[in-house]
Amino acid sequence: MNASNDQALDRLTARLARVRPATGSGAAYRADLASRPAHAPFSRDDGTWLLVTELAIQGILSDVADPAPDRFAAVTIARRHLGDSAVADGCRHDPPNRQPSPADPLRVLAEQMEYFGSLRLAATLLDAGQALGDWTTIDIGRILAQRARLARKFGDSGGALDRLAQLERLAILAHDDELRVRARLGRAALHQIAGNYPATERQAASCAALARRCGFSRLEAAARVGLISCAAHRGDYASALRYAAQTLQELRGETVAESEHAANLGRLLLDIGEPAAAYTVFARTVVDARLPHVLYPALGGLAVAAAATSAVEVVWWASRQVEAAAHGRGSLYESAAALIDCASALAGIGADKRAIELRDRAAELATLNGFHEIRYAAGDLNLEPVVAERNVRRSPAARRVIDQIAHWSPVELPAAVSLDSSLV
Repeated sequence: MNASNDQALDRLTARLARVRPATGSGAAYRADLASRPAHAPFSRDDGTWLLVTELAIQGILSDVADPAPDRFAAVTIARRHLGDSAVADGCRHDPPNRQPSPADPLRVLAEQMEYFGSLRLAATLLDAGQALGDWTTIDIGRILAQRARLARKFGDSGGALDRLAQLERLAILAHDDELRVRARLGRAALHQIAGNYPATERQAASCAALARRCGFSRLEAAARVGLISCAAHRGDYASALRYAAQTLQELRGETVAESEHAANLGRLLLDIGEPAAAYTVFARTVVDARLPHVLYPALGGLAVAAAATSAVEVVWWASRQVEAAAHGRGSLYESAAALIDCASALAGIGADKRAIELRDRAAELATLNGFHEIRYAAGDLNLEPVVAERNVRRSPAARRVIDQIAHWSPVELPAAVSLDSSLV
């Protein structure tokens, strides 16, 4: 980099380090709780989340010329809470061989909060964390990527775009491929929620190609999610299945990411009318998953697949697990979507009264939280099974994927599912 570029990068980094949270930790947490049934906590770790966020805010308010001795107490407590192993693993999209950073504990804890649905508190922690230390350009870029994702999830598309623009500028000035990939991934996600599938596919393909060249396996897998959605949207189920199966194979051993992509594969199998294979995938995912953003969609998918394969007892079991989740901990969006799945599944086995109750519960959650697509789905639900035989051409490669799943070892469903906030 030349001197002019170095100076521009320094100025941008310094400006980003002056970011301050828009709200305090208590206000952010109350905003997250406001839409939850009976203000139920997100997890057993809510108190630690609040403490670390408040300490991070206090750290950036201390006198820069005479910093408080506990300025980095938030980092210390976050690391102690998570454990060295979880911090070393990093966040879901971090390169496995990255250099450790003092900012890692805050980022990993914010991602744990995101998994469990406390989005605004996670955003406040990241905003405070961004200004807390003398972080590297890579650290700040990773924080911006996470913060943009949170903004997108709680409906602030403008805030997400602003942060992605800052991230892209950092990537250009620092000549950093990881930040380029993260920015493209964020753009692809925004295009997808807007329904712009051609733009989603362009960004996701570009992101996946660059990630593969650079060896960023987790980021490449995340980009493939967009490619799977786009392929399925245009009816190219053979490509979608190939992407999904390849990604699942490459993520073996990555506890959270493997479960995420297994759930995606199960949903795709439902879409093409392969409920037996979908049942196998969802059952294994339910047994392995311990995080709400994976577990609840898998439970909903399992209920639908069970209804289509006449596994009536499993429909009732999955519906009970989802309903309990909707009244307790975890992410409300995934709970509401899973309630819709279970309502469809119950309708498929003739339990119309119970289906209507779950549909109405999903509509209530959707209305309270602004989940517009779920509210529309609840309104459109006509109490008919959602899986039907579809005339979808299966290429030999797609058929092989389905046949391989048929040979997976069967799993036994537990008496009840549980969440584990230590898996981040």
